[in-house]
Amino acid sequence: ELNNLSADESSEHSLTASGGMLCSTIRQDIALSAEFEALLEQAAQRQQVVEKQSANIFLTGATGFLGARLLHELLQNTSAHIYCLVRADSEESGLERIGKALAKHGLIIDEPSRIRVVCGAIEALQFGLPEPIWLELAEQVDTVYHCAAQVNNLASYDDLRQANVVGTQEIVRLLCHGQSKCLHYISTLSVFVATDRNHGVLLESDHLDDTAIVYGGYAQTKWAAEVFLRTLAGKAGPITYHRLGLITGDSVTGKCADHDFLDLFVNGLASLGCAPEVGDEISVDITPVDYAADAVIKLSLAAMASGRFDTYHIANS
Repeated sequence: ELNNLSADESSEHSLTASGGMLCSTIRQDIALSAEFEALLEQAAQRQQVVEKQSANIFLTGATGFLGARLLHELLQNTSAHIYCLVRADSEESGLERIGKALAKHGLIIDEPSRIRVVCGAIEALQFGLPEPIWLELAEQVDTVYHCAAQVNNLASYDDLRQANVVGTQEIVRLLCHGQSKCLHYISTLSVFVATDRNHGVLLESDHLDDTAIVYGGYAQTKWAAEVFLRTLAGKAGPITYHRLGLITGDSVTGKCADHDFLDLFVNGLASLGCAPEVGDEISVDITPVDYAADAVIKLSLAAMASGRFDTYHIANS
């Protein structure tokens, strides 16, 4: 069959077979629509106020392994009220889900009165919220932490697009409405590692514009979401980008996520009763979840205090 394909078609077929996707194709998918152009122009007219200390924070992903730890750090390091977007039928069941997520870290909700559960879905228009609640978020929230993402190493771009790309676009919709806000975005080192640029040293100052191909649905959607945020040119508010590596269990307790990749890998080796030969060319960046969450919160709070918003690689040497 390949013999009957043109050179371009054969190349594209080969790329698809390898799990690759052209960045030019991704950029077409995330091109700013007329609606977002108008939203951004309107948002750019606002007085941009960056609170040095947040009063009301909006957090996505609080029921995830990293997100729950971020919530704990926010409760410990700020005095803010925290709105948590949770898939739940009621605030009570949402708070229960958050409690279970914290329990996996051996933690409890210290100050439940500071948490406000917002029942919604990240990928739905305005998170699927009733208008009054959406307007309350738009007017009250001054800081957003966007941690929610669907993580799956086997799913395609199309499978993950709603949660990871559209979900980020809905975050931007929130940034553009009501008072001005800043965003702390949880990205991934996969925007480099899972691309044709996976060689040499990659710095925070390196641009994603130099990437031509991204491999795997998760990395593709995270690359798309980060590039989309960078095309906003600050009109929706200042943004910090926290690119994380492989998040593993707590450095002190060892408690890890249910489907921790490193845990599965080590158990797989134990089941096989053998291990691959390891040379200097094989290395894995593992970042304990407590270190990652602590770094994200310290860096984000420092950014607001100084007014300098930047990109950070949170990785193990």
